[in-house]
Amino acid sequence: MAILVVCSGCKKSFNVDDKFAGKTGACPKCKAKITVPEKAPEVTVHAPDEFSGGGKGVSGKLLLKPIERQEARVKPVAAAVIGGVAAAAVAWAFAVRSIDPENSMLRYLVSGAGLLLVSPPLAIAAYTFLRDPDAEPYRGKTLFIRAGACGLVYTVLWGIFVYLRTQLGTPIELMYWVFVAPPFLIVGGLAGKFSLDLETSNGYFHYAFYVAVTMLLEWIAHLPMVWQ
Repeated sequence: MAILVVCSGCKKSFNVDDKFAGKTGACPKCKAKITVPEKAPEVTVHAPDEFSGGGKGVSGKLLLKPIERQEARVKPVAAAVIGGVAAAAVAWAFAVRSIDPENSMLRYLVSGAGLLLVSPPLAIAAYTFLRDPDAEPYRGKTLFIRAGACGLVYTVLWGIFVYLRTQLGTPIELMYWVFVAPPFLIVGGLAGKFSLDLETSNGYFHYAFYVAVTMLLEWIAHLPMVWQ
């Protein structure tokens, strides 16, 4: 292997056999004294499959194992639980529908209790589609705690909205919506973002999904819609 040498006198560059590494001699052009650099260590490029299972020691045993990405999949048990809760939510909406419309207080109490139960599964269902695919997903107890906190905030927002709706009267005029709607969207979107570590835009989509589903349940239960 040749070594590249640059003369400090005439600045001419030329190759010297590596057997002269570290030796001193005269430049073939200007006869200036130059020292051949030491031979640089060779870099060996290993085949990719040689380290596919991690680095190996002298004995040939693996020292390290590659970190494998785990894809989050919707497990059958979790899917069955979410599906069961969704079916129960629809059944609950029909139960609310059967309550005497004159007994509005009882209808709202039953509706609030049902929202507390259905909100966490709805938060989990939306999270499975809106989470960051490159981040480690929440699972098990941690996921249920975070979804429960998110669902609680969403339920409280619904309670506040119902209270304001009764105070403003029906139907709610357009001017009221300009002042009433934005705070709910901001708080709901931030609740989805921080409770489940979603991107800001996905936090608002998460809350929008929740509102859309609960509005459907309101329609099934014959409760006043948000614009009434």
